[in-house]
Amino acid sequence: DTDPFYRLKCWLQSIHLRSVAGITVATHGMAEQIARQVAPMKVPIAPILNGADVCQPSRPDAEDSAAVNAFFQAKHTNEVLLLYTGTLCPAQCMDRFLNCIESLNAFGGARTVVAVAGNHDPQRFHRWPSVRFLGKVSHLTSRFLQAQASACFFPTCSAKDSIYSGKLFEQIVAGPPVVVGFSPSGDLKSLCTQFNHVAVCESEGQVALALERIRAKGLRQAPEQLFLASKEHWAGQLAHFLETLVSLEMAQVASG
Repeated sequence: DTDPFYRLKCWLQSIHLRSVAGITVATHGMAEQIARQVAPMKVPIAPILNGADVCQPSRPDAEDSAAVNAFFQAKHTNEVLLLYTGTLCPAQCMDRFLNCIESLNAFGGARTVVAVAGNHDPQRFHRWPSVRFLGKVSHLTSRFLQAQASACFFPTCSAKDSIYSGKLFEQIVAGPPVVVGFSPSGDLKSLCTQFNHVAVCESEGQVALALERIRAKGLRQAPEQLFLASKEHWAGQLAHFLETLVSLEMAQVASG
């Protein structure tokens, strides 16, 4: 990059990194990017992902009873209920996803309803009849609903942005299928393909196929895979990385 501010940032970063034993980053793409930025220095770099707690709550927060009732009413009156809980950043392709569901419903696909919970403006979703806005709910209720949905969905940002949202890990460990679309970065796509119940959709046609598989119970989780998305797994990876750094330091001291 020829931008002078970017080059200054990389130069200052290289000075700072001369004193570090290692670097941890939150995605595989960031690991590759940092490695290029610090070259030719050889600094150990490890992607340590967010992960999520595998244990699911057995009941929602009592204060969210209205949202929970609306959720189950929508689930019981439709073939497939897709759920998203939490914040949405402007870069996520939410509108395209909702337009896709409206089109599929209009052309006779599996009758699908989309439940959205979070601190959003309800007016934002009025133009999509398939959306049921649940309002803001607690994190406990969010995790409960994720486990009860037909499937969760995750609208991605641009394919050039290496971002692994903690929300996606919550969805993966919740158990039901997860639909990811439409423009995952290469490293995010590789991560998602490690889980049998995650469908990466890069077109509206692939969303239609994923919904049919969900309807037919064809996207099933492999319980042994869920550990790869857990906080416990990534805490272990961090501990292993720190042990490696200590071993490297000891080897350097021994060699004089």
